[in-house]
Amino acid sequence: HYFIQSNLRSETMELEVKDRSQPMASDYNTKCGPQSKAAVDLYQSIRDFVVPELVSKTKSQEGCTIRVMDNGCATGGNSAFILSQLVKELAGDSGTQVKAYLNDIPENEWAILSSTMHSKMSSEIAQNHFSFEELPKTMYGELLSIETDQMDLVYSSTALHWQTVIPILPLANPAVILPQYDSSGGIRDSWAASAARDWELYLQERGRETALGGFLAAMVLERGNTLGVKMGEAKKKMLDNGQMSEDIARKLYLPVCDRDHDAIMAGFQEGANGVLVWKDIWEVVDIRNSKFECPFTADFLNNKTTNEQRVDGVVGFGKGFAGPTLLSRLSGVALAETIMEGYWAALREIGLKCSPDDFKTTYGYKILVLKRI
Repeated sequence: HYFIQSNLRSETMELEVKDRSQPMASDYNTKCGPQSKAAVDLYQSIRDFVVPELVSKTKSQEGCTIRVMDNGCATGGNSAFILSQLVKELAGDSGTQVKAYLNDIPENEWAILSSTMHSKMSSEIAQNHFSFEELPKTMYGELLSIETDQMDLVYSSTALHWQTVIPILPLANPAVILPQYDSSGGIRDSWAASAARDWELYLQERGRETALGGFLAAMVLERGNTLGVKMGEAKKKMLDNGQMSEDIARKLYLPVCDRDHDAIMAGFQEGANGVLVWKDIWEVVDIRNSKFECPFTADFLNNKTTNEQRVDGVVGFGKGFAGPTLLSRLSGVALAETIMEGYWAALREIGLKCSPDDFKTTYGYKILVLKRI
């Protein structure tokens, strides 16, 4: 057990930790094409609604530091894109520096992240326009203990579906990979409640760490995970063929939970001025619905790749974001790596028999831009 205490709530919440997700694969930067599209969309919202306010700050406070937090930075490929755009908009002759606080779980590939930032942001660092600090902690708790030097902008791209505190319940249906799609209503409800708690904690803690007038730009995955369904089918294929026992199959799942509209907007209510607010902490500036289309399917349909290359791209993407976590679920299991090799081969076989519409990395998401009040 551990405790999370926030000055934005009167009670202390006790959370039981079963286990946690693992970092993205070490080659994630080369396999995160779908997430890269989401990062572009997220930055468009930041540029439209946040950058003008931050530019005003740099003009009124010459030589100031703009503090930015990235929740779920992984190995830094998408972080470098967003941060480099912010530096272009904000730093320069005014002497402004953008300082980034890069956050992910302690098990993250921090050495790769540092290498990515020093490589992709080398000129910005050399010109003293950019610096960064690593925050190896769960984003669902306190990240900064200080009350000064709070954030001007916090953002998160394709990370808020990962859960750190998860229900201690075995899968009722061993053939699913995402527990929220389990056949047991009790398990589904437990995961939904856990996801709701994570979302509330996230909004509360970032509210404490964001300066008044600062912003939160959050990209939240919505329901409709086609690849997740196929990843479950790969488990069933191995179960049916006797390549995986039910006991192992019940251990093999991803601690993630995407959300529907009502779950994302829970707690938001219309304020006195007609604007949606969350607990008198956040005010809604903008909400956008979008999705990132599968780049591997697009290349195949445009005759740029073969069908096998399309499938290999989708499977490689799955291995990049889910491989380490799934392997960790089999800790202590004999021949765990061999089992996972068979699992990815089974997923590839399924992909080769599917149409492009049925085996792809297309996801819908909602982008919220919130202002600290």
